[in-house]
Amino acid sequence: MPYHRVSSFSPRLLWQDYTTPLILAAAGGHTACVIELLEQGADPNARRVTGTTALFFAAQGGFVDVARILLKAGAPVDCSSVDGGTPLFVACQGGHEAMVSELLSHGANVHACMKVSSVR
Repeated sequence: MPYHRVSSFSPRLLWQDYTTPLILAAAGGHTACVIELLEQGADPNARRVTGTTALFFAAQGGFVDVARILLKAGAPVDCSSVDGGTPLFVACQGGHEAMVSELLSHGANVHACMKVSSVR
């Protein structure tokens, strides 16, 4: 699928919740967009206010190619959300076996735990 480079668009743009274009591209499984944004300087470690990253959303969607690109660009495999959820956790939750294998091959922590909330 062809796409057009938009030179006036900042790859470091942030929405109010700190969502970035890279996070949106990863969440949608848009491999070419992820590559382009990284080439333009997008930060693979950027976090939303919830602590989630582009890798978290790629794992949640089962987008293995996107995850590989992000990991190669330096995204931490065990970045956790504010509640302790990790890319490995959401990949398991979604039944994305290939993603689970990919994350494990990059050293994902199988002992990471969710945080317990006192709110009921």
